[in-house]
Amino acid sequence: MSRTKPTLTQMTSSWDNVVPSITLAIKNYEQIAILFLLPSLFLILGSHFLGDPFIQKSKLVLNAHLNTQQEIGLILVVVWLLLSIINYPPAIYFRLKAVETDKSPSLTDCYRNGLKLFGRVWLSQIISWIIILVGIILLIIPGVVFFRRYILSPYYAAKYPKLKLVKIFRRSANQSKPFANYIYSTFVIIILINFVLSDILGPFTLGQVAAYILSYTVLFLPSLRFSEILKASTLRK
Repeated sequence: MSRTKPTLTQMTSSWDNVVPSITLAIKNYEQIAILFLLPSLFLILGSHFLGDPFIQKSKLVLNAHLNTQQEIGLILVVVWLLLSIINYPPAIYFRLKAVETDKSPSLTDCYRNGLKLFGRVWLSQIISWIIILVGIILLIIPGVVFFRRYILSPYYAAKYPKLKLVKIFRRSANQSKPFANYIYSTFVIIILINFVLSDILGPFTLGQVAAYILSYTVLFLPSLRFSEILKASTLRK
């Protein structure tokens, strides 16, 4: 067996992946509603009720006395945080399975298998965030390189549950190297679309809800890119 170099012929442009992502989002709207939209709604409502209790007369002042409305907002934000933490590993599992099998994995399947990956997915995500942040703080170029190397590490952690995290990060760094531009463009498009949606729909609560819903149309771009990198990096005779 000899290792062949990954080829770019199996890669799709990031813009061309937008339509498949929209198709997957429409197909899996029920799973997206529970795993993604529900926590987001708690955040939006919490922010609406909470307001900004830390600003008084254009000065930053800690106000420890919240009114009833702000207390409700704080509770909603805490609920959002807890749901986001719980839902993240099942969400990673969901995006992988939806792309790999082209089927709609049930919510039961997502939670049952995703929560088994809770520790390793979150650990890989936190470590990658720290590495990227340190790279950005030290020098912008290392930060950009670290982003390419490790931004997809949670997908590797979920895809290979028996592989040690050290090997997960090594594999993520090695396999992503030939496809740096594809990875960068994938996330640039996600940021661009979210920015445009937020700008068009405005800061109001209903606009935020609409922006969140529409932003899920590009939800599968990272997992589509991850799947292509794996296929392009397969060992062949």
